Amino acid sequence: DMPLVVGPLPFGEGIGAEAYQEIRRATVERFASLIAGGMIFGFVMTFLFSSWLVRPVRALAAGMSRVAEGDLDHKVRIESADELGRLAHAFNRMVRAVKERDNRLHEMTEDRLSTVEKQISIGRLAAGVAHEINNPLTAVLSLSTLLKKKAVEGPPEHEDLDIIVTE
Repeated sequence: DMPLVVGPLPFGEGIGAEAYQEIRRATVERFASLIAGGMIFGFVMTFLFSSWLVRPVRALAAGMSRVAEGDLDHKVRIESADELGRLAHAFNRMVRAVKERDNRLHEMTEDRLSTVEKQISIGRLAAGVAHEINNPLTAVLSLSTLLKKKAVEGPPEHEDLDIIVTE
C-alpha cells in the first residue's frame, strides 16, 4: 500500500508555486496559440474552398449573361465531373440548341420573305398589266356606247355593239 501523502511528492522535492504558475501560463499560451492558429487555418481554408467553389458558379453566371445579350457562340468552360461540370455541359448543349433553332428560324424567315417579295412583284406586274389593258378597253367601251346610241335598232351592228358593251 502506498501511504497517502499530503504535501510534497514522495519522489523528490515538489515544484514551487511560481514554477507551477509559469508552466501553467506557458501551457495556456500554447493552447491559445494552437486554437488561434487553427481558427486562422480554418478561415483561410474556408476562403480558399469557397472561392474554388464559387469560381465555376461565377463563370456559369457570366456565360448566362453573355448568352442573354445574344452571344450564342459563347461556351462555359468548366472541366469537372461534379454537378457544376454537368450543369455547364447542359448549359452549353442548351445554347447550341437555341443557336440551331435561331438559325432555322432565320432561314425560314428568309424563305418566307423571299416568297412574299415574289408575290408582291407578281401583284405589281398584274396591276401594271391590268392598268395597261384597262386604258384601251375604256376607250373601246366609250366609243361602242356612243355608236350604240347613234345606231338604229335592229341591224346586226346594233347586236354586235351590245355584245361589245356587255363584255
